[in-house]
Amino acid sequence: HSDAGGFAQGVRDNELYTRWLQFAVFTPILRPHGSGIPSEPVYWSDTTQDIVRNYMNLRYAMLPYNYTLAWENATTGSPLMRPLFYAYPKDTTATGIGDQYLWGDNLMVAPVLEKGQKSRKIYFPPGNWIDFNSGIEYSGNQLLDYPVVLAQIPAFAKAGSFIPLTKPVSTTDNYKSDEFTIWYYPADSSSFVQYEDDGLDNLAQANDNFELITYSGKRDQLTTTINLSKKGSWKGMPVTRKMEFQVRETVRPSKVIINGKAIHRVQKPKPGIRSYRVEDGWVKIRFDWKGESVKIELVDGKNTR
Repeated sequence: HSDAGGFAQGVRDNELYTRWLQFAVFTPILRPHGSGIPSEPVYWSDTTQDIVRNYMNLRYAMLPYNYTLAWENATTGSPLMRPLFYAYPKDTTATGIGDQYLWGDNLMVAPVLEKGQKSRKIYFPPGNWIDFNSGIEYSGNQLLDYPVVLAQIPAFAKAGSFIPLTKPVSTTDNYKSDEFTIWYYPADSSSFVQYEDDGLDNLAQANDNFELITYSGKRDQLTTTINLSKKGSWKGMPVTRKMEFQVRETVRPSKVIINGKAIHRVQKPKPGIRSYRVEDGWVKIRFDWKGESVKIELVDGKNTR
């Protein structure tokens, strides 16, 4: 990690501080820290505070994903930040890229590194990549001149990715695993295993006091299918979880089915009622989950958004 914003010397620069904090959100340790120039966002401009606040909220929302990356590191040695060649060792272009990286398997980050930069070159490795900010999909194996704005760091989800999220909290002490939002970017067969424990027991892995939640998905010509399952347990594990799958789709489904039963489309979900809604390019499927195996099917309709 780095002392986000810079530790000492230099000059006060809102753009530098913003870009550094955006980048630090996608690093193992996020820590604004410095001497002389204030490191806390509250001492910066209103625009800087608004941008940084959005990214602080994203960092806390990504706790389920980031905690899983830490578990992967502990059990396999895989780093949280991964150079492109880590996943694409035979891609000669990827092996030469030093200013973008993977955050786990599912996200690619391309920090903005120059003052006043209006665009930057981004290489997209094999596969398809969905803009984390706009939802635009980019084909792999190409180098593009990508326009940048101060409010956003270029970040992209690999097609097929599952990104588990929670509601933002003000401290990890307040983290609860009783409600998840899962962003899913459908593609060919893919899966993701999420790790959860009580967050306190440093021997949870050794003593089997943890659970693994598995998401798998596949898109074919007519249907997007998602399977949800889990194994393991830990003291204090929620009996019921509120789940919302947000599926990135370009076609509004004609129906959504959970374990063989069609659910209703609504404008606003009601607690405890299985339902779905369509908003801003996402199909949002909400239900309560008690740990049973769940199969979700989105049957494509004819009306594109």
